[in-house]
Amino acid sequence: MASRDPTPVPEPSTDATSEKILDAALQVLTDFGFKKATVELVAKTAGVAHTTVYRRWSTRDELLRAAVIREVHAVFDAALRTIDDEATFDDKVLTAFIEVVWSVHTHPLMARELRIEPETALPLLTTAAAPVLPGALDFVAERLRIVAAASGVQLDDPESLADILLRLAHSLVLVPNPGRPLRRKADVDAYARRYLQPLTQSAVVTGVRP
Repeated sequence: MASRDPTPVPEPSTDATSEKILDAALQVLTDFGFKKATVELVAKTAGVAHTTVYRRWSTRDELLRAAVIREVHAVFDAALRTIDDEATFDDKVLTAFIEVVWSVHTHPLMARELRIEPETALPLLTTAAAPVLPGALDFVAERLRIVAAASGVQLDDPESLADILLRLAHSLVLVPNPGRPLRRKADVDAYARRYLQPLTQSAVVTGVRP
């Protein structure tokens, strides 16, 4: 299970101005990268004063992490909307996993950062990601519970399943295997169905309904 950091990144406000600032932060990251992204540039793009940004996020890194977290959540939710309501629980999870990995792998921001400034992007998403992971774990575990309930099954340990899925997706995107590159969505599909399906099937408590 992923360890809980005692000082997680605070959840951003959900007011309209905050959403506009996060939209601007994502645009600045995509256009200029992490190194050149400043609070002043984000504020200018959003059309607000830089003090308005600082009232919501105390540092540049908190703002950028919040923008990345929101985008990851959006990718996850978009993946869930692709699943077939009539499919089995494990097929729903595999479909969502495949969509998430492929969406992140081909995301304009991720593609840019890993190509142009990996020395900045990789620490933010790995060694410096400790405050991000607990929130992502809770987010995915809750989505797994919702999918399980909709499928009429009960999970043995949704947090552990979420942890494994997150770690594997994280590794596939950030540490690709040169000998087995996932160049196409079909490659991700084949990988997930061969190696993850037994895991998702074993996570269901047999003979018990929620």
